Amino acid sequence: MQFETSGKGTIGAQMTQWLGRYIELPEDVKLRAPLTVAAERLAWRAGGDIAFAGEVTVADGPKLTLDVVRQPQGFTMPNLTIDDGDRRARMTAQRAKDKLDLSFSGELTEQTFDKVFASFPTQPVSLRGDIQISALLSDPIGVSARGQLSGSHLSIPLGPEKVLVDSFSVEANGDSVAIRSANFRWGQSRFTASGQVAGAKDLMRLDLDVTVDQFDWEQYGRSFGAEASRRQPNKTGVMSVPGVEGTIRLKADRVTFERFNLSALEATAVIAPSGINADIKHGIACGITASGRADFDGKEVGVDLLLTASDGQLEPTTICLTNQQHVVKGIYSMRARLAGRGEGSELWRSLKGNFEFSAKDGEFIRSPGIDATFDYLNASGDFKVAFPDLDRETFPYRFIGTKGRLEGKMLIADEVTIDSPQVNLSGQGEVDLERKRINAKGLVAVLKPVDDVLARIPVISSMLTGSLVGIPIRIAGSIDRPEVTYLSPADVGVELLSIPLRILGMPLGALRLFTPSGNLQDQDISK
Repeated sequence: MQFETSGKGTIGAQMTQWLGRYIELPEDVKLRAPLTVAAERLAWRAGGDIAFAGEVTVADGPKLTLDVVRQPQGFTMPNLTIDDGDRRARMTAQRAKDKLDLSFSGELTEQTFDKVFASFPTQPVSLRGDIQISALLSDPIGVSARGQLSGSHLSIPLGPEKVLVDSFSVEANGDSVAIRSANFRWGQSRFTASGQVAGAKDLMRLDLDVTVDQFDWEQYGRSFGAEASRRQPNKTGVMSVPGVEGTIRLKADRVTFERFNLSALEATAVIAPSGINADIKHGIACGITASGRADFDGKEVGVDLLLTASDGQLEPTTICLTNQQHVVKGIYSMRARLAGRGEGSELWRSLKGNFEFSAKDGEFIRSPGIDATFDYLNASGDFKVAFPDLDRETFPYRFIGTKGRLEGKMLIADEVTIDSPQVNLSGQGEVDLERKRINAKGLVAVLKPVDDVLARIPVISSMLTGSLVGIPIRIAGSIDRPEVTYLSPADVGVELLSIPLRILGMPLGALRLFTPSGNLQDQDISK
């Protein structure tokens, strides 16, 4: 069964709505009414074929000259010309299976667009230029184009989401497209880009400079992953969305990956169908500068990073790294090297490296471990001196030094020292970053004669005149609320005893070790 006619007529609002649904316009896209139609040919055939050739005037405004044939297996539009006063644009389109051919010449303004549509989900599109495009929509995607085009407010499907192009200007020459400028939004991020995009066999080759305000790697990884799950693996067994290779030079205000948060990132990414290798020139995390390499191979991630800081402000860094659990002022420097490889959360478990940290001329404002230590010693009744109470005062220091290493989610401090005018704190231990627990031992060294420190001095030891009293302690339990107890002298160890004497430049005989029984012992750390 088929039907064919010609003629003229006017379509009102209700019929215009029906026409919009019939030609499958999105629900939030509505044509203006009335439509004045002068059909040279309108044909319909059972099975879905429909053809129209003629003119349509929209709401006494723009005139559309249209020649289109729609079939179930594709469509052909040899001509769509839009005349709007002194502005004119012509488009052609043809799609057959996975092949799409498009052309555009002239100027299509936002004002013309607004005269044609009563409602549209985004800002009206504008286009200007003369270009012909041929695209292969199968996997891999191939594009060939000639000419130049600029415009604004385009919506392009990419994976399960859409890229909203605020403005762009491109020039095409065969398989190569020069992006003079492009400003677009993808998800919550705003990008600008320039460079070259070209087809090369089964791949799309990129050479781009890209800047972005924020980029969540996990979010975009999910977007590509959802699209990749609907595709077949390539010969290497790795999904491609589509096959891409090339180089992207990236500058980002903020990048998030797993628990890494980098600001002021500058990196160069070399992309291949098998993965991405990134050379990180510069990035800042919690005030610490990061550089090095990262590679993404399927679901697996590898990193080799150098972390440095020189004469930085310690307070914002401690707040950032500990989520405000610790607040320490001062000027600090650090150097760390971390490397590892793993999938998802396993990356953290694989990280290994060493670190050195130092700080000077500052004060502890909030530190659960130090606060708990001083509270325990003040409550013991064993000492004449009053240790600082961080609930009411700060604890000033002259120097902090730490050396250690990271093994997975275990932070191991081989040596910690805090030197202040009143006391010297030294220690060793480990922090379980996953369980947020600490297990450490330390020595609180008070820089006063024995009889000025101890509240109860045994008679046999009352004649000792050592200038440094060492109080061994153990800190264990939750990082936020650790428990403090005295440490048995047998568990102190020569290495821990030597730290305060070396830092303070005192002889071996200067130290008297306080024991939980209230006794003092001479310590010979040379053995």
